[in-house]
Amino acid sequence: MSAAGVIHAISKFFSWIGGIALFAMCLLTFIDVFMRYFFKSPITGSQEIVAQLLVLAIYGGMPCGIMQKMLVETDVVTKRFPVRVQAALQCFLSLACTVVCALMTSRMLKQTIFYFGHPNLTTQILKIEYGPFYAFACFGCLMIGLELAIHTVNYFMAFVRPGKEAGENE
Repeated sequence: MSAAGVIHAISKFFSWIGGIALFAMCLLTFIDVFMRYFFKSPITGSQEIVAQLLVLAIYGGMPCGIMQKMLVETDVVTKRFPVRVQAALQCFLSLACTVVCALMTSRMLKQTIFYFGHPNLTTQILKIEYGPFYAFACFGCLMIGLELAIHTVNYFMAFVRPGKEAGENE
């Protein structure tokens, strides 16, 4: 299996975690609202749990979404450009996003190390430690950057070999 194949497999696995977290977040919110409305007794700490599940949903789902190119595009102008210009533009944008993800990953790694070093820093009500969630977000951000790096290479190859569509060699 190629390096890109391993990265894609990890992204798909992460998407399952993200999907389960999103489902759990919706279910918890529904039950919390139901309990609050009918029994005047909301679930204690539900907002803290939802916030942590949101981290899992976002950083679990984004790598796979980027892998599948399920991004919002505004290509009203760029689709009129020649294929090589489109590939060069996409390559540049993917590279820029990869660099931003690398910077975000390094910053999150520092925060992850900090929170694992201070296990007393927790959420207020349920005392959920932040470290594991920062670690998940850090790894998710790394996966986003790697998926973007794969896109960068594919768009570069489409620019160099103009007869192929961008991303065709994935």
